[in-house]
Amino acid sequence: MLVELKISNFRSFKDEVVFSMEPLSLNGKNKKEARKNLAETSFSKIPYVYKTSGIFGPNASGKTNVIMAAIYLKYVVSRGSVFSKDDKFPDERYKFSKEYSKKPTCLNLKFIKNFRLYEYEICLTDEKVIYERAFYSDFSKTGSKKKNRVFSRELCEDNSYEFSLSKGLKKTWCKELLPQRVFLSDMVNNRGADKKEVLDIYDFIERDIYITNTNSEVSYFNVMEKMEKDDEVRKKIVDFTKTADLGLYDITVKRKSKEEFFRSMPFSEKLDQNKKDELFNKISPIKAMSHHKTEDGNIVEMDFVNESDGTKTYLSFSYAVLNALKQGKVLFVDELDASLHPYLVKNLVNMFNNSDTGAQLIFTSHAHYLMDGKALTRDQIWFTSKENGYYTDLFPLSDFDEERTRTDFYKSYMRGIYGAVPRVTEL
Repeated sequence: MLVELKISNFRSFKDEVVFSMEPLSLNGKNKKEARKNLAETSFSKIPYVYKTSGIFGPNASGKTNVIMAAIYLKYVVSRGSVFSKDDKFPDERYKFSKEYSKKPTCLNLKFIKNFRLYEYEICLTDEKVIYERAFYSDFSKTGSKKKNRVFSRELCEDNSYEFSLSKGLKKTWCKELLPQRVFLSDMVNNRGADKKEVLDIYDFIERDIYITNTNSEVSYFNVMEKMEKDDEVRKKIVDFTKTADLGLYDITVKRKSKEEFFRSMPFSEKLDQNKKDELFNKISPIKAMSHHKTEDGNIVEMDFVNESDGTKTYLSFSYAVLNALKQGKVLFVDELDASLHPYLVKNLVNMFNNSDTGAQLIFTSHAHYLMDGKALTRDQIWFTSKENGYYTDLFPLSDFDEERTRTDFYKSYMRGIYGAVPRVTEL
């Protein structure tokens, strides 16, 4: 489970901001109201974490950049074992300051996995890793609760690195490491490291964090691919869509024939057969059909592309939701409310709030009706705002000293009490 994400000098984030899933203001009535949305950790230091959190704010205020930070972390960890000396990391540093454009981007992740509290931090420019650190505390019955170093890697003034390694990690790995490579992923993918702490950290970032976008065509076609390859997955997704009252009786998926594919493709007659074969094999087009019951009880079939945007949106992240709930993953969703009815949005949030698998949902949204105090408590509501028109600030609703027993925050938000609303001017 995710506990905390710190972000600094990344995109619109200038100085460090902290996004936390820990309860920040549990007392009295708030504690009772929030309990249903909390997952127990069995750790005395962090006894609870929230199952859901929503990030709200005006357009272009930086909401999506919280999710982009998670994407960037996954990218550098997954790709950081294959970089050569000529490769560069994407430069995502804050661009509206000469000082910060030369400083490194820093990301710090704190999470719970296998009864351990882990912390992983990486600081890098586009050309090299500046430092990389990993720690853990063991909360099992036989473990030590103290903070233990897994490894650290620090860039020195002479451009060499100073390493500190726990037992079981080899110093020879350090000598062979390029500045453009991430030590964590290099150990796993190139050195065959089997140390539990290293594998836990890598697996959480690589496999336990899942990111999707409700408006993404990629997500839509990925779901279609999974449905076509696995009929059990298809059935589960169909059942999932039925809970949303979308009018769907069934969904079938099949590969298009070459003839069907090129018949609908403009200027395909100008392509020779080799080009057609290459294109078809690369795209491997899928055709989905939706099935609906008629008034007389019969089944009518129609091309899924003719379904509403809301239906296609709901389907596009169905697999991600089901997979996260089943396996206890952390799901980041950008624009959760896009093209969806408020009832469906609330239902999705409640699926995670009611889950007992350790699954978490972190989303951006303009669905301000979620601030009614029922779906989200004050600690689960976060805001982004542009400061001075340039950099993003990120803060929870619990930062405000309103009456702590209040549960309906929507009216206060719309009155601008919390900030994070657009400043609209007349033409």
